[in-house]
Amino acid sequence: IASVIAHQMATCRLGGTSHARCATRSSSVKRVIAMAATAQQTSQPLVSLNKIDAKRLPFPPHQPLEGCEKGSFAEATITKRLPSILAGMIKDLEASILPGLGADAKAEAQQALAALAALRQGQLDNIVLPDVVAPGGAAAAAANPALAPAIAATNEALTLWRKRVPNATWLNLPWLLIECAMYVEVAARLAAPSARLAGARIDPFAVQKAAAWAKSATAAAELAAEACRVLQRVRAQGLRGDVLKQECYAVMQYSLWGNKTDLSLLVDASAVNPVSSVGDAQGSGAGHPFVIVDEYDGAWKVLASGPPGRVDIVLDNAGLELFGDLVLADFLVESGLATEVVMHGKPFAWFVSDVVQHDFADTLAAAAPGSPAPASLPDPAAWGAVRELGARWAQHMASGKWKYTDHTFWVTPSPFCWMEAQAPDLYRALQSSRLVILKGDLNYRKLTSDCRWPTTTPFSTSLMGFEPAPLLALRTLKADVVAGLVPGQAEKLTKIDAEWLVNGRFGMLQFHKPTA
Repeated sequence: IASVIAHQMATCRLGGTSHARCATRSSSVKRVIAMAATAQQTSQPLVSLNKIDAKRLPFPPHQPLEGCEKGSFAEATITKRLPSILAGMIKDLEASILPGLGADAKAEAQQALAALAALRQGQLDNIVLPDVVAPGGAAAAAANPALAPAIAATNEALTLWRKRVPNATWLNLPWLLIECAMYVEVAARLAAPSARLAGARIDPFAVQKAAAWAKSATAAAELAAEACRVLQRVRAQGLRGDVLKQECYAVMQYSLWGNKTDLSLLVDASAVNPVSSVGDAQGSGAGHPFVIVDEYDGAWKVLASGPPGRVDIVLDNAGLELFGDLVLADFLVESGLATEVVMHGKPFAWFVSDVVQHDFADTLAAAAPGSPAPASLPDPAAWGAVRELGARWAQHMASGKWKYTDHTFWVTPSPFCWMEAQAPDLYRALQSSRLVILKGDLNYRKLTSDCRWPTTTPFSTSLMGFEPAPLLALRTLKADVVAGLVPGQAEKLTKIDAEWLVNGRFGMLQFHKPTA
């Protein structure tokens, strides 16, 4: 994987070389990338928050997670982790981009990086958070159509919260708001110079993604081999009944525990332990002590009842987690539980490791027939299972059984309960789904408005009216917001592990079905 993905991300993405000019790729790899790259990226206009009735934009009914809470995970994130992420990103961009630029372009790039350094200093100084400044010029606007509406929506959210928080500093505003604003600001600063640095042409976190993915070769090969065995068992025993239910649950565990590999929680991508994620999945099952809420049965009833239909997966992290999500999407189609799987990524780089379009394409390329086995893989033959999956994944893309899309709403600070009013087109699209699977902690934070719900609050209550379709949240806990626990459960977990809310050790499968 290092030889494929690191080269593709670092050379083709960071160096500005187009996919078509990467002559080392086999024709089959190129065809797979072309399929994934056909996903249309257009500007999805959002309804201005200023024009929406306030009743349709509910604010958290409990204290939002904020950095001003001493000793909190939010405080550590804002004062330490986010500045470290920016410092690492600036260092990577200086090393990978500046040497290849001419004098004028280099001056523009250095100006953009200086603006990001100033953003980081503002975090450290805890200044009042300013509006995001939109980059000028037609090139910046054309490079990423989602950027302008994302900036507008972010600034509108900042304005609404400033009315509630007079001293609107990095530590006093809600953590979710300021973290989202930071990544919008990063995209804006990188779109400001020449088109060479425009947001759609560069992933400022590609080096970190590649470093993490390079460590995942063995884990991905093991996961692929197990996925092949699962489908063989299902086909041998029949695509129905308890066997299918059990195997579907097993595949969901890979998607769940892959969520442990979240680079936005790490300063150093080398700290990723993909083997831990796969091991957790293999050891999971009904009654597993680290799965603290398991409502899989509700999701299974939706999948198993009536004719199969569309399933949506709102993706989280690239790398091994995305690979596990593709394994799940493949199983859903091949088992007949879904006729179509729509996967939702982000329109520009987000929270370090969130899936953007080139991550999706590059993962398909790494798995495609003809792709080389990674040099780090002890047994090159083990990559055969990955290629077996990749051949079928290419067919899913070609047939339309798989689709990849993105939307501006995913790169705003808005909680999901605002989606129906702010992004009605996206909400209507999700209403067509039999089941919407939402991956990871950020999606969970947006589902639950990122506030301190009493832990026994029903999950349905924490959604605050967001129910376009049946929902299944797959999440390993890495932020101190949670709902849906039974009385006394939080206290027991604290005795077992004081960091249970934030260390990714525990997982949840939470389900909600619309009442209407």
